[in-house]
Amino acid sequence: MRAQILVVGLILVLTGVASAQDSLNCRLLGNWPFGSCAALSLDTASGIAFCGSGGGVLVLDVSDPSRPWVLSDIIRTAGLVRGLFFSDARLYVAAGGAGLSVWDVSTPSSPSLLGRLPIPGQLVGITVDSTFAYIAVEDSGLLTVDVADPAHPRDAGFVATPGSAIAVAVAGGYAFVADSDSGLRVVDVHDPANPVEVGCCDSSGQACAVEIAGGRAYVANGGSGLLVVDVAEPRAPRVLGSCDTRGWSCSIALAGEFAFVADGESLVAIDASDPGNPYQVGSYNTPGWACGVAVQLEYVGVVDGEGGLLMLDVSDPRHPALSGRFISPAWAYGVTLLGSLALLADGAGGLRVVDAADPTNPTELAHLDTRDKTYAAVADGEHAFVADRDSGLRVVDLTNPAEPREVGRCDLAGTTGALALADTLVYVAGPGAGLGVVNVADPGNPRLVGRCSELEDTYGVAVSGHHAFVAWGGDGLAVVDVADPLNPVPVAFRETEDWAWSVAVAGQYLCVADGWAGLGLYDITVPASPVEVAYLELPGDASRVAASGSLAYVADDDAGLRIVDFSRPVAPRVVGFYVTPGPAFGVTASGNTVYVAAGNAGLQVVEHITAGVAEVTGEPYRLCAGTIVPGARAALRTERPARLLNASGRTAMQLVPGANDVRRLTPGIYFVRSEPSAASSRPSVVQKVVITR
Repeated sequence: MRAQILVVGLILVLTGVASAQDSLNCRLLGNWPFGSCAALSLDTASGIAFCGSGGGVLVLDVSDPSRPWVLSDIIRTAGLVRGLFFSDARLYVAAGGAGLSVWDVSTPSSPSLLGRLPIPGQLVGITVDSTFAYIAVEDSGLLTVDVADPAHPRDAGFVATPGSAIAVAVAGGYAFVADSDSGLRVVDVHDPANPVEVGCCDSSGQACAVEIAGGRAYVANGGSGLLVVDVAEPRAPRVLGSCDTRGWSCSIALAGEFAFVADGESLVAIDASDPGNPYQVGSYNTPGWACGVAVQLEYVGVVDGEGGLLMLDVSDPRHPALSGRFISPAWAYGVTLLGSLALLADGAGGLRVVDAADPTNPTELAHLDTRDKTYAAVADGEHAFVADRDSGLRVVDLTNPAEPREVGRCDLAGTTGALALADTLVYVAGPGAGLGVVNVADPGNPRLVGRCSELEDTYGVAVSGHHAFVAWGGDGLAVVDVADPLNPVPVAFRETEDWAWSVAVAGQYLCVADGWAGLGLYDITVPASPVEVAYLELPGDASRVAASGSLAYVADDDAGLRIVDFSRPVAPRVVGFYVTPGPAFGVTASGNTVYVAAGNAGLQVVEHITAGVAEVTGEPYRLCAGTIVPGARAALRTERPARLLNASGRTAMQLVPGANDVRRLTPGIYFVRSEPSAASSRPSVVQKVVITR
């Protein structure tokens, strides 16, 4: 058959090839992407807070600051929400690598998407002035976007900055960019399509956020606190004064003569009435990491990482006081399935019960607080068994999934971190825990019946027959005979190449998530004598593994999900991957659907596409401004050359304007990357294509 090209429906606009490799034989079905809070914008007139929670936005009613409550969790992205801006019933969402989205929030309980725009790099800060959005793109610069038609936002202009653009404010035709260690940059945006840097000010710190008032810029300056800069003459900014703080100043809001600074471990109130001599007058220590702040009348809202959203009464700035708190989702460490339910171990957020019957739209049914941090869960029948760090094993009744309730607990030595369920026994691993065996035949009265203390620090466990296979960290792999659960006995030890975090059994093979060494494969035909068969290096830090048939599903930390085929055990190979927006810490699979616990990006549901791509005939396909002719040639219509890159980022061939013959190429996934013109510093455009036979 002739070569053909099929354009994958997703167009990626990225700065580099590595970022373009977001997936192989995988696609995102849906997500419940909520996690620690990192961005905030307020509708002060209506008392509505828009809280960036992981990869989504929680819309909260804060009209009564003592009782914030969720109105909707409809706004979800494929990235991490880093910046928000509310204006005129519209919410503008800067979602890291997932680009810009514009939402109609005139009815806060049911936001509706107006438009999206893929944008190069990591979007961090955003502000809107008139019909233009100004976006700080990390490690790149300032991008201007025309949002006059919110259904079709479009690139307008771009200017590179020397540092890492984190935040932006606009006033009087100028954009003021907090550019990390390159200080405050001043950009003339009278013509938004042609932004030009005209001034700068060394902050002698890490400029993280900026607000403008009265001809002055107030800069949250990282470890150096607050910086006040005179910008009355934008082309010649000069420092007026500063106020050091004890933490890391990363966000700022102004109210009258006071500046409120999110300072990491606290909110700091600063009297800035004398710009040459601002001084701290009050503070409030927060339970998490204060990284965003906004003013609501006599209150300030503080997004506090895993501490959620705090509403502080600052009517007396010298004594900020907590009025109300919303405890947000936190950090997804693990996921397990119980029928159509996905049970998410959410760290400080406890246990999340998610209805995943429709994987394209997972919905939270309930949340159960636990005493400590939930690291893992296993489930059977109507019960979930939860690893709750230093608070042992907890048993949760899920007879009514919408109202989970704790019915039993078992205190254990050390940290309860990983679990395996076999009949009425739960095997427990964790630092200082060794290998514990808990009888849960009576869920209301779980009992520790056996313990293998020789192993001490353990990190993962899997059980097959009369043997437990234990991930033993830097000591490698241990095999424990559990024929008598009351007296588990170690029978074999094997060193692994790095740090054994997790194990999974698949028939006669044991898969080991071995940290930076990747995936280890061991033959356990004779369980007491495991034999190393192969290792496959992976790009991340392999932390968890699940297995089914001849496929291993690896949670590979910052590298996301990796799917490994070991049908030829001596030569395992990656057959699919999906780079999750947050680090992948937990994974489980059902058929071709893979559920990933993605840290601060909550639950990501990914489909592993195994059927290949069928030949398509008929109408040509569109690639950028060009035409793909099925069966023979790829015609990239562009005013300048492009490169065709393979999945490893290497150049497969140079493309010229016009038709390019691809029949000689090996079938697979490729990326078309436009070459930047000599006169432009704008990032290249990358689009994924699939070549089949």
